[in-house]
Formats: sequence, structure tokens, C-alpha cells
Amino acid sequence: MPFCSIQAAANVVSPGDVVEIELGSYAPVTITRSGTASAPITFTGYASQTGVVGNDANAASDLTLSGASYINVESLTTGQAATAEIAIDGGSNITISHVSAKNVISPHALHITGGASAVTVVDSYFFEPVLIDGGATGTVFTTNETTAPVAVAGATNTAITSNTLNTCGSAISVTNSSTATSIENNVVDNFGTDSAGISCTTAAYGILVDASSATGTTSDYNDVDEINGTADYDWSGTAYATQSAFNSQTTQGAHDVDGAGAVSAVEGSAIINSANSDAIGEQTTDYRGDARFLDPTVTPTGSGTYDYYDRGAIQFQDPLTITAHSYSGLPEKMPVGTTVDLSASATDTWGDTDLTYAYSVTPSAGATLNQPSASSGNATVSFSASGSYNVTVYVKSAKTGALERYLASSSVVAAPVTPLTASFTASRGNGKWVEVADSSTDDWTVTGVSWNFGDGTGPIGGSPCCAGDAYTNHEYATPGTYQITETVTDADGEKATSTQSFTTMEVPANSLVTWQGSPVVVTEGGLVTPTASGVSKSAVAVMPDGSTQYVAVTTGGVLEHDIYYANGSWQGWRTLSQPGVTVTEVGIAGMPNGSSQITEVLSNGTIRHNIRFANGSWQKTGWGSLGGPNFVQVGITAMPDGSAQLVAVTASGVLEHNIRYANSWQGWRVLSQPGVTITDASIVGMPDGSSQLVEITSAGVMKHNIRYANGSWQKTGWGVPPGSTGLSRVSIARLSNGTFMLATTTTGALEEDVRFSAGRWATWQTFDETVTGTVSDPAVSELPNSFVVVSLVTAGG
Repeated sequence: MPFCSIQAAANVVSPGDVVEIELGSYAPVTITRSGTASAPITFTGYASQTGVVGNDANAASDLTLSGASYINVESLTTGQAATAEIAIDGGSNITISHVSAKNVISPHALHITGGASAVTVVDSYFFEPVLIDGGATGTVFTTNETTAPVAVAGATNTAITSNTLNTCGSAISVTNSSTATSIENNVVDNFGTDSAGISCTTAAYGILVDASSATGTTSDYNDVDEINGTADYDWSGTAYATQSAFNSQTTQGAHDVDGAGAVSAVEGSAIINSANSDAIGEQTTDYRGDARFLDPTVTPTGSGTYDYYDRGAIQFQDPLTITAHSYSGLPEKMPVGTTVDLSASATDTWGDTDLTYAYSVTPSAGATLNQPSASSGNATVSFSASGSYNVTVYVKSAKTGALERYLASSSVVAAPVTPLTASFTASRGNGKWVEVADSSTDDWTVTGVSWNFGDGTGPIGGSPCCAGDAYTNHEYATPGTYQITETVTDADGEKATSTQSFTTMEVPANSLVTWQGSPVVVTEGGLVTPTASGVSKSAVAVMPDGSTQYVAVTTGGVLEHDIYYANGSWQGWRTLSQPGVTVTEVGIAGMPNGSSQITEVLSNGTIRHNIRFANGSWQKTGWGSLGGPNFVQVGITAMPDGSAQLVAVTASGVLEHNIRYANSWQGWRVLSQPGVTITDASIVGMPDGSSQLVEITSAGVMKHNIRYANGSWQKTGWGVPPGSTGLSRVSIARLSNGTFMLATTTTGALEEDVRFSAGRWATWQTFDETVTGTVSDPAVSELPNSFVVVSLVTAGG
């Protein structure tokens, strides 16, 4: 029979009746009618829904049991109330279970009083204090969670068992002649804040039993943490800071631990496998309804019928931490209508043998999944429609409650049946390199790819790249034309081959090679104008806007300029027309204001200078001479203050230094090194206003020096970094953690070194990128991400 209110039903119920309460909010209710021992009256949330009862600040309580007996209250939530959200006044044989009293305004979440007897409170949550007083007897408060104290005051034969209490104030207090109280298996934690979130300010004991209540009262198997730094216990008016002191003086708490569990246990905690399973009111399931299980990683120390019950309201479940697993799943591609076997297995930290597996397919439409046994880990799947599908398998243990762990997944494309066709692309790399990439088609996943490159070196397998694809590269010993054959195998064991002709490409001498994260090889007619015969020298500068400017000298002595923009496009090479002039060397610096300054050495030994402004225009006066005619090499760098510094080598091997200020020049100054002949030099400006210089001597030795912002030079003068011998040309660039040197050896090889900010040098090593043949001219500039832009001129095979 339906009722419009809980009270209407409570007014007419008879023994054996069950009042099912739909999800919703209801007015406060008072229950006065009683059931019998064989036919109790039950008030329960319908289908375990937690209807809200009360929530009326003006009502004394939300749910009142007044003199009623043999009553069960299940699966309800209470709101605020003036005195107590749940009040039990008198009556007997009452069970409160799965009730949530969470309001932070009510003085008490639960009040048991008026001589009530045999009241059991289990598997419930209380946000405000619980009070048991008024001569109540035989109360069992078990397997609950609270964020407020539980107080027994003037009640007898009370059992407080397996609760988890996180609270300010004495978590469990027994006073006013509350004799014969049992306190076992509880976890008492210093929560730090009260139920309203306000920090605890008053020191309190974890468990307090006054002298009038000590008679017949027992306390053991608890995990006790004091509140705000006071002692764990107060027993008969004496405080005890630790379990050992408490036990030695009172014989109580023999199996207690001091704050080992906190709120939630972790693997290895002392509250695991350590409770008394025969304590009054101890449940066979925990607060969540999960079964009690032995944690095999913790030696049982509990007592009673079972020695593996945990303390507190929560039994620590198998964390289901997978220690090993295997999964045999789908190919990446398969024909529509094909059935594939799936297999999964796993082990976990508890060594469970009762793991179960659950497969799912997304999308489920068009897929047929068959898993006859959850415990075997085996299943089959097929697809009746083309499309992309994902199969996932989860693992679960009977000892984890609802916990389920992701184990593995695989994706598959179901496609119409097509024959296996082998195909691949062959791309030319530097010199004699070839890169091949598979592009075969099939209704199954291509599982094996190999290439025979036609030079007698044998088949080479491809590296996995992506679904149905593979790639590798190969260098031929000599240039020429070869027949490359690919062999592919699919997931069904079928094979197919494809053959194509490939001709190598050598990078000729006087080609420009540049790196911007990955190598780009540009030959004659690419970075140089179509009429040029090649490149002899180059320089590079990274600009503040992220673009890169290049200058190159052709083998005919013509100077050209190009820009690689931040968006990945190129300006295209443009000749810097200088009729009747032959250029032999070049340098470029990217200035803080977005302009670039370019220096060149002419065939007559004169150094000239020009400026390209940020808007693309050039200085009106054009090229200005910096003197000569005795120079053979020049380098330029931008300084933080907007000036530029230059180094130049004379025909007689003398190194000179110059500065271009905003409106004037310092003039050339000899960097005196008696008896030393210099053949090459480079300079870079540093963020602190200093500049670092490197030079190559006629003996092939690289030397290093520093000019500080104040114009002084490092006291130790020119130093030789470890291993800096056998070098011919060098370029230096700034890094975020120091400077980077790129140098060619006297044999045309390319090597790199780093000088860190603290002055320590790394070791010379072969430049990471592959360069075909030898190199005659290296140039380097810094990128904002601590990488460098490299520009090289090749010297041939």
C-alpha cells in the first residue's frame, strides 16, 4: 500500500511489515509501534536507495524511535536537526544499518538513551558526535565510520567494535559509570580538522575511560593515535602516551598499536590481519560489504576464530597490483568475418588464483565477442562489418570487492577481403644512402617486412613504424643502380614480393648542407642560384623572430642571401649584386633589433660591411670598407647591447678584433700572439655582454679566449681545450648552458665540442648528423631551444 509520507506508514505498521522508502526528501518521522522477535518491522530505502529523512533544523530529530522495539532501519540518509539526527529513546532490539548521518549542523548524529537496550548500529557513517547515555544497555556500535567522537556516558555493557574514527576531541570516551564496556578492533586517527573542516585546537586522548567506568571495561586490538599531540590514552584519570606504557600499568591494550593505520591501511600496515574476530559485534563483512580476506603479504597476528580480520571499518582488500601479465590479442588488421582467439593471464602481489577476466569491444555493433569462462582469460572475437574496433580486457580478483584493473587493449581495422600486395617507396639520402618504407596492402596486418638491396649484403628487416608499415635505411659501398626486392608476410602467413630499381645520389663538392632539426641536402641549383657553379663559403644567423638567414659565396665569388622563415618556408636565394667584386669569405650576425649585419672579405683582402634592416631594406650607404687589403677571413657576432664584434685573420696569420658601436667603429686591434700563426677564427656574443673567441693555428690547434663586458680579457689568456688538435676551420655558437664548437679536421671530417658555463669542456666527438664525404666550411648559430642551426659546404667524396 503506498503512503505519501513515512509517518503515515509508521502510524499503521504491524509486526513483519516492510516500509520501502523511495528516493526523495521526507519530513521528520517518529516510530512508536513495535515488531516482535520473529517479525520485526523494517524501514528501508527502496532497492537500497538512500532517501533523505528530516533535514529540519527546527525538529528535535529527523528520525525518532520512541519506545519502539524490534525495529530495523536500513539505507537512509538524515539531514540537520535541533538535537540529534537519529534519536533512540527507550525500546529494545533495534538495528540501524547503512545509514548516513552527514549534516554538519546537528549537535549529534545519533543519540541512544532512555534505557534503550540491545541496539545495534552497523555499517553506517556519522559526521557529528554519537552519544550513548541515559542507562542504555547492550548497545553494539560496530563497523562504522565517524568524523566525530563516540561518547558512552552512563550506559552499560556497550561494545564499540571495528570502527574507524577520524575526529577532534577524545575519539572514544567512556564516562559516568559506563561499566562493562568493550572497546576492540577500532582505528582511532588524529584527523586534524573537525567535521566542519576547522582545525582541531584542543588536545585530546584517543581513548578515554574514567575511573567510574573502568570496572569490567576492556580495551584491546585498537590502533590509537592521539589528538593534537596529547597522550594516546586516559584510563582512570591517568594519561598514557604510548601503548607500551598503557599496557604495562593497566594490562589493557596488550595488542594495541600506536597510530599505525591512519584512515586507510596500506600494504604491510599493522592493522592488517591483526584484529580479534571474536570481539563483540564483529562482522564477517566490512563497512563496504566486502568479505574478510587474508592478506598473504602480512603474517596474521589476530585472534579468535579467524586470525586475519583487519582493525577498523574497512578490510584491506587485494590492491590487485599486477606483477606479470600476458595478452595475445588482435592483429592490427583482419578480414571481415574472421574469428580471432584472445588470451589473457596475470598474477598479482597476493598471488591470487581466483582472478577473473572481462573483455569489452568498442563499438559493440558489428562485433561478436564470446567469452565462455571469465576465469580462463580466453575469448574469441569476430567482426561482421568493416570499421575500426578496440578490444579491452580487465582483470578482477574475488578479494578486491569492486576493484577492477585495466590489463591490456588492442585495436583492429576490419576490412573487406583483398589480396596481399607488396609495395614500398625508396628515397634517396646523402651520398649512397637509401631509405625504404613499406606501403603494402592486405586484409591482414603485415607482420614481417624485409628488403634485399641487391648488393649482396643479405636481407635486412624493417623497423616497426606504424600499422601495416615498416622502414629502414641502407648505405651502398659504391654508387650505382641496384635492384631492391621487398618481401612481406601477413598475420595469416601469406607472402608477397616487390622489386624496383634504385640509383644512388652523391652530394658533389661545393654543395650547401643545412640542418634545422633534421638534415636537408641541397645541391647546386637549390640553395645557390641556377647560374652558380657551387658554393665555397657560407654563414648562418638565427634572428629574434625565429627565422634563419643564410649567406653563401659561390665558387665564382658571388655573394647570395636567403631566409628560412619560422613557418618553414624559404625566401629563395637572392644575389647581393656587387659588380666587379670577387668575394672569398663571409660572416653574418642576427642583431637584437631584427636587423642582420653582414661582413665579407674580397679577393683583394678588403673587409666590407653592410646592414639588412628588419623591414628587408639595406643601409643606404651600401657596403662600407673596414680596411685591408691584408685580410683572408672574418667572423661577426651580435652583442646584447646592440653592438657587433668582429674577428679577422690577416694574410700573415695575425688575429685582429673590432667593434661596431651604434654609430662608430672601435677600429682594428691586434690580438697579439707572438710566434703564433692563425688560419681561422670565430666569435660569439654571450648574454652577460662578454664574447668568446676560438681560433685555429697553423699547427691545427684550436685555442679559446674570453673578452669580458668591461673590455678586459681572461687572465689565463688563450687556452687549448682538451683534444683540440688536427683541426682546420671552426665556428662557435651560444647555448643556454655554454657554447658549442663545430670544426672540420685536416682530413675534412666534422667534430663537435661544448664548453659549459662553469668553464668545463666536454670531449671532441664526431658530429651527430651524417654528412657524405668531407667538409670544407662549417657554420653554426644558436636556436632558442638550445639546439643549433648548422650550415656546411661539402668538399667532395
